[in-house]
Formats: sequence, structure tokens, C-alpha cells
Amino acid sequence: MEDAVRPLIERFLEHLVLERGLSEHTATAYRADLARFLAFLSREFLDRPADGLAPADVDALAVRSFLAALARDGLGRRSQGRALAA
Repeated sequence: MEDAVRPLIERFLEHLVLERGLSEHTATAYRADLARFLAFLSREFLDRPADGLAPADVDALAVRSFLAALARDGLGRRSQGRALAA
């Protein structure tokens, strides 16, 4: 599924690997975290298709709601922190 946000995510991850020295393993984990965040925004927070999301849709309330959903789903604090870092 292609949308306005995914190319930005890929460029961001490429920057982290090439310019900041992030490991491919960590980049893969970040990609999964960001995909989970997009799915959350689409299904639970904004209630519209992921291909209609834009960076402007992400605000502090969206992030806090996502972290609350991760905690509700039983994700550990470290994994929540990594998701927030991504």
C-alpha cells in the first residue's frame, strides 16, 4: 500500500542507516514500529485508510494514544520506548 507517508519513512530509515550508522536490524524494528503506528492511526485513531494519511495527521495526542494502546496490548516499556523513538 503506497501513500504519502511511506516514502518519507523509507527515506528516514535510509538516513538513519547510511548517515547515522543505525544497524539494519534496528532499522527493520523501526520499520515494523512505524507500520504498527500507521495501522493504529488508520484503524483506531483517525478511522480512515492508511493511504490517506499525511504527516500532518500526527500530533501529540496521536502519539500518546498510540503509546496507551501499546501498553494496553501488553507491550513492554522498552518496546514502547523503541516505538516512540522510531
